[in-house]
Amino acid sequence: MDAGFSHGPHSPSAVPQGHMMSPHAHAGLYGTDSMFGLWGTSPAVAHALAATQSQKRPRSEKKAIPDEQKDNKYFERRKRNNNAAKKSRDARKAREDEIAIRASFLEKENAILRAQVATLREEANSLRQLLLQKRSRP
Repeated sequence: MDAGFSHGPHSPSAVPQGHMMSPHAHAGLYGTDSMFGLWGTSPAVAHALAATQSQKRPRSEKKAIPDEQKDNKYFERRKRNNNAAKKSRDARKAREDEIAIRASFLEKENAILRAQVATLREEANSLRQLLLQKRSRP
């Protein structure tokens, strides 16, 4: 992929990949009182996000580590785990933001395409009427 854009058959080349933006930036699309809340996403995206959130694995109970067992190795593991957890949260947020941006783009594109279809249908109907008028004249 060149220039950071997606060029697949189902992804228009005008959508930059990896572009980060807050999902709250899309609140203006539907307003904050809509059924999508601050996300401003389509029902499909909201459903996909809800599905991923419901797939959480059960966690084992936390066990308190006695202070005498907390050595340098323990603190190093905690530090690595905290960094890995932060990295995972940041990556998930970036994916969610990218989905929200992509959904917004597709919704706008869909509205444009629907308007074009309506215009073309009107044009086809008017041309059909013209043709019928021409045929009815001797």
